[in-house]
Amino acid sequence: MTIQTHSLRIFMAKLKTLREHDVYGSIEFHEFSRSKIEVETMLRPDFEKWGQSAADMLRLSTEAEHPRTRERCLALYMIGTNQTNATRWAKEIDRQNMTVHGWVHRYNEQGMAGIIYAHTGGPVPFLPGRSAKRSPRQ
Repeated sequence: MTIQTHSLRIFMAKLKTLREHDVYGSIEFHEFSRSKIEVETMLRPDFEKWGQSAADMLRLSTEAEHPRTRERCLALYMIGTNQTNATRWAKEIDRQNMTVHGWVHRYNEQGMAGIIYAHTGGPVPFLPGRSAKRSPRQ
């Protein structure tokens, strides 16, 4: 058996395994040479699972109420349309790699509920609609 044949058999076995276990995205053929084949599984948002499309994410990236939600929707749009991947997009927007990966994973698991921003820390304002940081003189 030649090196090429052996590498091809290993590649086909990896491909079959990836197809059986890949729940998040497409398979990219990253590098091909005579002696080595690497398969990379790309993390992608599953829009169909939630009855949405990339166009919906693009619209929400401009119309969502909170800037953090808009940022997350734009990330899902860019990653979901194969314009970039989560790692490159994190670098582009100066975020931690795992932050952007987390957005995609949460969207795939919870849909929009996983990426809509909700304030989770700090004190609750005494009066609704007023910031806790405002001094009484203002």
